[in-house]
Amino acid sequence: MEAHLLYLHIFLLFFPTVSADDSVFTEQVGTPGEDVELGCLVPEGTVVVLEWKQSNRYLLFYRDGKNVKRYRDERFADRVRLQDPQMTSGNLGVILQNVTPEDSGDYTCKVLVQTSGGERRDFTRIVQLSVSEPEEKSPVYQPLEAQNNDETMREDNTVNGKIAKSISRAEADEDNFNFTALAVGVGVVALIVFVVFGIVFKKREQLKPWLQKKEPNPDLCEKNPLEPECLP
Repeated sequence: MEAHLLYLHIFLLFFPTVSADDSVFTEQVGTPGEDVELGCLVPEGTVVVLEWKQSNRYLLFYRDGKNVKRYRDERFADRVRLQDPQMTSGNLGVILQNVTPEDSGDYTCKVLVQTSGGERRDFTRIVQLSVSEPEEKSPVYQPLEAQNNDETMREDNTVNGKIAKSISRAEADEDNFNFTALAVGVGVVALIVFVVFGIVFKKREQLKPWLQKKEPNPDLCEKNPLEPECLP
């Protein structure tokens, strides 16, 4: 730990830098188990030194493009990766994986950049991370008057539904009654016609002998010409 700081001081002694006054503070929130981005945007250039820390614990430390893993805290081992592994776009943010509430706190990104003009500048970015369980939504309670209105509407709908069912049932019963009455009426008429036809037919059969003219008996007419059947 002290060796790399000594190296940095020696480097700054022989290669003076211009301190940037545009430090940035941002906030980030996350829920347990997810991956969160910790942003660190700086002007494009050659990254001489990059360090990410939470308090006095290193997430990662790069020097001259090399990842010095011995400085990294075990708590962040295999959980931190650069968004731009080549470190050429000016995006030196990291992704912290599988966060927990214990990861909450301030994270500091310190960068020493050599610009294309040969100027060396240092930048500081601070990200305040808050990791917590999502808040549960409270149930929405309706005012008593609204609840009463809802209950009244439900009761009205129920009553209206019952009335509609009763009307439908009554109409169906009326239709059934009309059909039954019609069928009975047709049956009675048919029965009357059948009886009348039978009576007429029977009477006709009874009167048939009288309606037919008998042939006169010659012998009878010869003896008694005044018999009715012998009369012309």
